[in-house]
Amino acid sequence: GRPGEAAAAFLRVAAEAETRRRVELQRKAAEQMLIGGHIDRGLDVIRTVLRDVGMRLPPSPRLALASLIARRARLRWRGLAFVARRPEAVAASELLRVDTCWSVAAGLALVDMIRSADFHARHLVLALDSGVPDRITRAMALEAMIQSGSGGRRLPYVADCLARAEALALQTADAYGYALCMLAR
Repeated sequence: GRPGEAAAAFLRVAAEAETRRRVELQRKAAEQMLIGGHIDRGLDVIRTVLRDVGMRLPPSPRLALASLIARRARLRWRGLAFVARRPEAVAASELLRVDTCWSVAAGLALVDMIRSADFHARHLVLALDSGVPDRITRAMALEAMIQSGSGGRRLPYVADCLARAEALALQTADAYGYALCMLAR
C-alpha cells in the first residue's frame, strides 16, 4: 500500500546488487512507481530495465498501436498452447523479460492503454513460450480482463482464457494467480 516507499527501497538495494539482480529490483521499483502514480519516474526506470533486457517502449502512440496490431496477429497465429516447464528449467533472462512485460502492462494499464496492451501481448506470448504456469496464469487472467472489454463476439475467447487461467492456478496452488482470476471473473 506504499508504492513510492517500496520503489525507493527496491532502488536502494538495486544500487548494491549484481547485474541480473539489479535489473530485477529496478523492474520491481518501476512497477511500484507506475501503479503508484509516479509515472514519469517509473517510465524513466522502466526504460532502463527494457534496454537491459533488449526491449524498448514504442516512442509514439501510433508506433505502439502498430506494434500491438502485429503482436496480436502473432498471438492469433501462435495460439494459446504451451508446454509446461518448471521455472528452474527456463533461463533467468527469459523469465525477466516475461516479468518486465508484466510490469509495463500492469503499470501503464490506467495511463497508457495502447502501450499497456502492446506489452501485455508481448507478455502473453513470452509467458506461453516460457511454459511456466504461474506466468501463464497471470498472463491469461490479464488477457481475459483486457479482451472482455471488446464485448459479445470475444466472450467465448474470454471464457476460454479465464478457464485456462483458473485451471492452472488451481493445479499449481497459485494464490496470486487465482486472485487475478477472481478479479477477471
